[in-house]
Amino acid sequence: MGSDYPLVSVIILNLNGQNFLKRCLHSVFSSDYTNFEVIVVDNASTDGSVDFVKSNYPIVKIVQNPRNYGYAKGNNEGAKVSQGKYIIFLNNDTEVDANWLKELVKVIDNYPTVGICGGKILALSNRNIILSAGGEIFLPIMLYGERGIFEEDVGQYSIYEPVLSVSGAALMIRKDLFKKLGGFDERYVAYCEEVDLCWRVRLSGFEVIYTPKAKIFHKLGGTASWLNPQRRFFSRRNMIATLMKNLSFKNQIFLFPTFLLFSIMESLFLSLFNTRNMVALMVKAIAWNISQLSVTLALRENVQKTRCINDSEVFRLMRFNIANLIFELSRKRFFGSI
Repeated sequence: MGSDYPLVSVIILNLNGQNFLKRCLHSVFSSDYTNFEVIVVDNASTDGSVDFVKSNYPIVKIVQNPRNYGYAKGNNEGAKVSQGKYIIFLNNDTEVDANWLKELVKVIDNYPTVGICGGKILALSNRNIILSAGGEIFLPIMLYGERGIFEEDVGQYSIYEPVLSVSGAALMIRKDLFKKLGGFDERYVAYCEEVDLCWRVRLSGFEVIYTPKAKIFHKLGGTASWLNPQRRFFSRRNMIATLMKNLSFKNQIFLFPTFLLFSIMESLFLSLFNTRNMVALMVKAIAWNISQLSVTLALRENVQKTRCINDSEVFRLMRFNIANLIFELSRKRFFGSI
C-alpha cells in the first residue's frame, strides 16, 4: 500500500446496542489489517453498553455523549478524537469480513483521487442477500435507493466502480477531506446523511468508489420500512436540504418541481396503506426546510465554493429508467425494510 499500512480510525456509533457490540467488536478485532483504532461513540445508552466495552475491550476509546445526538452529530463527535489518516463509520449491528479493512484501505490509499469508498453490504441473517452495492438516485424525481437491495448475490455487482454514494453502515473517508467539508450535516438526525456527504465529496473533485471485495454483514431492521412515518419524514426532509445545497441553480429549477410532485403523489398513494397522513408528513418536511432556509443557503455557499465539477458529472452516476423505477418501488422498496 502507498503509505505502509496507515492508521485507520473505526468509529462505531451506539445507542443501547450492547447486544450488537460483542459480535461487531469481535469481528473488527479479528481483521487481518492491524493498524487501526476503535472509537465507540455512545449516544447516552442506558443498557450498560459503556461498561461492557470498558470491561471487555479496554483498548477501545469511548466518547460518551450527554444525550442522543443521532447519526450525524454522533459520528462527528467521534471524528474529533480520531487519529487515523482514514476514518470508517461502522454501524454497531454489523459483522465484518476478516479482509474488509484491508480491501477498503487498498482502494483509498492507492488512488489519491478516491475520497470515499465502501464495500458490499449483505444481510447478516442470509449472507447471500445484498442490502447495498452502492447508492443511486433516479432522475428526474430524485428517488434514492440502494443498488441491488434484496437481490441474491450471484456476482452481478462484482466490479470495482464509481458510484453516487456508499452505505452509511460502513463508509470510509479521508479524515482531512471529512474535516474540510465540515463532516456530516448535523441537522439530518437520520437518513440521507451519507448521500449528502458523498455528493459533496464528488463535487469537490474526489471519487466515491464501491469495492465488492470488502464485505460487511448488516442486521435488517424492522422499524424502518418504506411505510414507517419517521423514515418518510426524515428521508424526504433531508433530501430536500441535500438538493438545495448541492444542485446548481439551473438544475434546481427543473428538478425541485419534479421531486416535490412525485413525493406528494407517492404520499397520497401510501396514505392508503397507513393510518398516518403521508401528505401531512411531506408538508411538514417542506415547512422544516423553509424554517432552515438561511442555514441551508449558508451551507450551500460553502459547497458551491469548493465545487470542482458540474452537475452532469454527478448525473452520470444516476439512473433514468422508468421500468426499473417501477420495479424498485413495487418489489424492493414498498415491501422491504432496511
